[in-house]
Amino acid sequence: MRFHVVDIAHQVANGLVLPCAFTTKMMLFCSEMKKRGHEIIHYGHETSTVDCTESIPIFFKEDWDTFWSNEDYYNNTNTHYTNVEANNLIASRASEVIKRHKKPNDIFLSFIGNCQSLIAQENPDLIAIEPSIGYQPKTTFAEWKVYESYAMMHMCAGIEAACYDSEKGGLHNWYDAVIPSYFDTSLHEYQETKDDYILYLGRVFEGKGLYPAIEATKLAGKKLIVAGYGDIIGDKLLPYDSIPDHVEIIGYADHEKRSELMRNASASLMLTTYAEPFGRVLIENFLHGTPVITTDWGAFVENNLHGVTGYRARTLDHIVWSIKNIDRIKSRDCRNWGETFSVDRIMPMYEEYFQMVMDEYTSIGWYRMHPTRDNLDWLNYQSPFKPSDEPVLKTKQEVMDKVTKDYIIPHGIFKGMKYVNRGSAGAWYEPKLLGTYESEIVPAMNEILQTEYTGIVDVGCGEGYYATGLAWKNPQATVYAFDTNEDAQNLCSQNAKLNNLDNVVIGDWCDANTLVNLNIGRRGLIFIDCEGYEVEIITKETVQQLYPHDFIIETHDWVDINITKNLIDILSDTHSIQIFSSVDDIDKAYNYDVPILNGLSLEDRRDLLREGRCCIGKWIYAKSKLTDHVPINRLSHARLPTPQ
Repeated sequence: MRFHVVDIAHQVANGLVLPCAFTTKMMLFCSEMKKRGHEIIHYGHETSTVDCTESIPIFFKEDWDTFWSNEDYYNNTNTHYTNVEANNLIASRASEVIKRHKKPNDIFLSFIGNCQSLIAQENPDLIAIEPSIGYQPKTTFAEWKVYESYAMMHMCAGIEAACYDSEKGGLHNWYDAVIPSYFDTSLHEYQETKDDYILYLGRVFEGKGLYPAIEATKLAGKKLIVAGYGDIIGDKLLPYDSIPDHVEIIGYADHEKRSELMRNASASLMLTTYAEPFGRVLIENFLHGTPVITTDWGAFVENNLHGVTGYRARTLDHIVWSIKNIDRIKSRDCRNWGETFSVDRIMPMYEEYFQMVMDEYTSIGWYRMHPTRDNLDWLNYQSPFKPSDEPVLKTKQEVMDKVTKDYIIPHGIFKGMKYVNRGSAGAWYEPKLLGTYESEIVPAMNEILQTEYTGIVDVGCGEGYYATGLAWKNPQATVYAFDTNEDAQNLCSQNAKLNNLDNVVIGDWCDANTLVNLNIGRRGLIFIDCEGYEVEIITKETVQQLYPHDFIIETHDWVDINITKNLIDILSDTHSIQIFSSVDDIDKAYNYDVPILNGLSLEDRRDLLREGRCCIGKWIYAKSKLTDHVPINRLSHARLPTPQ
């Protein structure tokens, strides 16, 4: 493939440019795509040193002096001032030169966005692509666009949808894509030993979060080093008459100084208040083995793994807590994650993307099968990452073999119960065998296990963790276990047999009518986990017939945001309501007291305790007001006949 790449006016592509992410990315892109056999024609400053097929000068010292007479052209490291007229000039010249050099199916890449739209307008036969879109939510122009984060892609989609009439819609199409930024990882030295300071590296202005960085480090009792353009005092950007005692101002840092500061810092702060389109400094810190504390929006949500490579925060106390607990983050994990953004991994994604665009442009189209494509590896830039710690066990199976024996649950409310060998349906297996599954509702379960129910219903029983556990703990009760999955039914039956239970009745489908017609006696427990179907079962009509019985309902607000609220409204007249919320996997690793996991790494603990929830979930524990104060001995304990 053949590419045309144009400089921006205010940054000379000479290898010394650090303030400008666009220039940095452009230079690395050109060199790497040239290595891969593609033809790269660069148009820019006369002293540019871009590694490409051909570099054509179109912007000269006299042009520079016209716009920035006080700046050093040849060693330009400090200029970061966009000039519209200068960019228009360089775009106009590039357009005329490209006309003489272009060939059919050539690609024009606009790294800087709208200021180069003239080139595409005057050369409509070029395939115009905007790669690595950053701060251009209202000004994208090319038909083909590559964003560096889903956060920026969605921001642009929303803004564009609002800016265009409803019939036309936004500018997005099948080929808008997200490909993360890329790095030469060899330029970033990894280091595990750290000094006792926190680093702020970036432009000194309010939007980058310098003020909360200063205040949080003061409260945490840590030194803060500030490196970047801007004057805290002179520009009155921040409410200080003098530099706080715990703050050291470095000013501009060249490449070597940046590297030194990042690899020695105990943590970096990136508390940007706007939505970062990517955040290259974030990944640079990771490559140096340094964790980062960020805000919790924009690309940070995608690129900063909370509790693994740093923390994401929203309030001052979040930031202070993160600083005080930064030693929980391991340098090797930061480096491993940073390496997933290596140029060797990301460039093939770009090649794949360019091929897709080329196919569409040459009329092959999105609907045609590509003869050589058999995977989507270009999307899997995160795949090599694996948290590190010692001891690291090779597989979950190896861990389970170490901490469990004979598949007997060693912990929790069903401690001592046998569990089917490596069998699970619908949820992760390890927490169930360990006995930590849904520990959030243990307070409710402890109360339930002290109640002698006459009948129990489990709708969405899976392999029978609760169905067999409750039958095991309540031998006087008939337990009706329902699941539409045939494998789940078989596994539930196996679990019942393992524990010599004859009070488990297994069925496939349970709707509201089935439920109200079950003979569960004077006081029953109805356990429901059916992925949003709970709203079809628990209605005002069914509750009118089931009001003497208790409920535990796992609600699925990700299916319908109103589910929990509506169920509470239905149940609250007849039942006392308690709400339980799920716990994040990281918090489980840190805080769950599971003696058999003592001595394992946090990563192993997290992997064993995690339940793979897509979001924070809720349970409703609803106790019938009718039976709240009825003595247990007044309830019938007679075994109920199995329904025919």
